[in-house]
Amino acid sequence: MKLASAQTTSSHGQDALATVAGLRKMPSPGSNDPRIDQAEVVAQASLGNFTQEGVAAARTAGKAQALGARLLTANARHRQCWALHRLGQEQEAHAACEEAKRIFIEARDRVSVASLLVTMGSVLHEEGDLAAARSNYEDAIPVYRAVGAEGGLATALNNLAIVLRNQGDYTAARRRYEESVSITRNIGDKDGLALALGNLGALLVHEGDLKHGSQTFHELIDACREIGSKPRIALELDNYGQTIYLQGDLVGAQKALDEARALDTESGEKRQLGYHLAALGDLFETEDKLPEARQMREAALKIRTELGDQGDVADALVALGQSSMEEGHPREALASLGNAVEQLDKLKFVDDEVTAYTVLSRALIQASDAAAAAKAIDKATAIESKSHDRGVHFAFAVADARVRAANGKSGEAIDILRTTLKQVKKDGFAGLEFEARLALAEIESESSKPTAIAGLKALEQEARQRGYLLIAGKAAALSARDIARHSM
Repeated sequence: MKLASAQTTSSHGQDALATVAGLRKMPSPGSNDPRIDQAEVVAQASLGNFTQEGVAAARTAGKAQALGARLLTANARHRQCWALHRLGQEQEAHAACEEAKRIFIEARDRVSVASLLVTMGSVLHEEGDLAAARSNYEDAIPVYRAVGAEGGLATALNNLAIVLRNQGDYTAARRRYEESVSITRNIGDKDGLALALGNLGALLVHEGDLKHGSQTFHELIDACREIGSKPRIALELDNYGQTIYLQGDLVGAQKALDEARALDTESGEKRQLGYHLAALGDLFETEDKLPEARQMREAALKIRTELGDQGDVADALVALGQSSMEEGHPREALASLGNAVEQLDKLKFVDDEVTAYTVLSRALIQASDAAAAAKAIDKATAIESKSHDRGVHFAFAVADARVRAANGKSGEAIDILRTTLKQVKKDGFAGLEFEARLALAEIESESSKPTAIAGLKALEQEARQRGYLLIAGKAAALSARDIARHSM
């Protein structure tokens, strides 16, 4: 069993499973030792095989309980909790975690309680309760420091950093990520290091450093392939695909996202699958494949509703509102966005809330309600300063400019768009550059500027060449309208 443990720790999960299979061939009663089953649980977990992990954990707990091995029972229930959570069986996951927690507390096993707090923090985080998740991580960290449990400490720090990032505190998040990276590198934890580096890469992307963010994710894909965990490979493929999508590589993005979707479909990782589907929805919309975009977004909403992740459900409703808007149905968009905004106001996910108000303002303009659009932007403005996500900031700026123009402040709108264009070009946000150029062309077109038609034709050509067919189509329609207007 020590060999199996060493093999799992050194990222050789398949070898560990082979060792476990060999142990099961021993004569009885040795072959029925629940510790063999527990070794399988850990190996399956390292490979991201959640279904097999959950089955093995249940078998371990049953055997251990029959023998009166309470701590082994608790450890198995702990593992089972996480596997069930990843498979979307939330009620069963909470029950397993609570049973493990009760046993660990009765045994006064502080480190195991801390480990369980981290797992429950992850569950709470993904269910949308950031405050409770943060409290769990902050309770676990001092325990790990006190006993010198560096692996557990690194995981808790990494998870706390994710919460801090979602709450808009990027400075504190970076500090925790960097400490987690340092610890995992020092103890030789390849899997933990890859996870921390991946999250640090996500922070780079949020801060606008797309180049180094995409490089980090690309390197991590190969590292995760060596580890052999399908969900981890899929996670980094998703991160990479979404980042190069922002940079304008639509073909490469779809290739990465399609592979990620296939891997998580195979492993049963529903939560990540929802992220891949949502990202594909954005990509298909960019390519003017509106039916396909809606299909992906509705599938993402279905998964997220089943999992009960409130924040992710709200994000899916924002995306579906975007679909309705692009399909020319602003009233349907407003209904979806209203539900999303109400939920995000409660959760206090800063970036997601700003994005929701940004899309809402556009839908209100499309519904010819410029005054209400201004109120939506005002609400976004009140919290936008708390966001450190450059992409969210740029999208907000474009929406703000559109709202100002719709309310007769074209000069202010043009100034905002010209400043934003310089920034998005510098940072390499290809899609947002096209969006800002389109918004500027719309305002200049309404002002009947003589340069508007030439600018629209250039925008259409460049967007079409890069695969941004939705924007290309809008530029073409606006150009045709202006040509017809000037020929009258």
